[in-house]
Amino acid sequence: MYGHDGLSFWTAQSTVMRIDSSGNVGIGTTAPSTKLEVAGGDLTLSDSTPNLLINDTAESANGRLWKIASDGGYLRIQATRDDQGTNGTFLEMFRSGAAASRTAIATRLGVGFTGAFSEALEVVGNVDASGTLKSGPYLRIDGTSPVGVISTPTSGGYALMIQSNGGRGDFDTGAPLRLNPAGDPVGIGTGTDSVTEMLVVNGNVKASSFISDTATYADYVFEADYSLMPLDELEAFIAREGHLPKIASEEEVRERGSVNLSRLQIQLLEKIEELTLHTIALEKRIKVLESE
Repeated sequence: MYGHDGLSFWTAQSTVMRIDSSGNVGIGTTAPSTKLEVAGGDLTLSDSTPNLLINDTAESANGRLWKIASDGGYLRIQATRDDQGTNGTFLEMFRSGAAASRTAIATRLGVGFTGAFSEALEVVGNVDASGTLKSGPYLRIDGTSPVGVISTPTSGGYALMIQSNGGRGDFDTGAPLRLNPAGDPVGIGTGTDSVTEMLVVNGNVKASSFISDTATYADYVFEADYSLMPLDELEAFIAREGHLPKIASEEEVRERGSVNLSRLQIQLLEKIEELTLHTIALEKRIKVLESE
């Protein structure tokens, strides 16, 4: 039916489609507010390769064409300048096939803000993940300064490095914490040096207590069959070797480059117990001399 205010299409005495006087088309509504408005149902594009095209002619002299298409079992959203000649894929959502449940984004994505951004994904706000969070060579935690980096370098044999590099770009140097996959040793403050022991610390270590897990102790000195070196032999040994028996010399320590503190503590206890036995023996001799 045609009237002064537009054209209406009727069925069963109800308006199913209307074109108003401004040229707006309404399906399922008698008062369309846009050029095409569909109310109370779906808009279906049926074809072997259906496309929804949005042409932005005001963007430039050549315009920009947006296309939403179903292609090969997935949804594709593309944006192309008319002068480019090829489609630049922006977003692909896969439904089935080899790429099942995968969403591919072929440009940068910003979440939680509208300003400029330069990374593939930038998020302003918290990120909550119930599964595994994976990254490439390193995970960068970027504050104002310094920059924190968790990385798995391709060289050096380290499984994991955690560092704060003060805004520098050399993410593979100066890492304060390094984990080595060979037996899982840990290096703290070692920089690029290799970590060969279970724990290597380049600096001071402060702790409320230190526990050495060892079954060896020096009380064997007090057993009856222990051979206590006489003092004159001890004097000769010191004069000849320049160190106590069973204790590493300064030259040996320098060659090794380290001291086993647990072993040294037991050796020192052994010398204290030997010194105690010598003191007891001297006390007995003094008492004998005093009694004469």
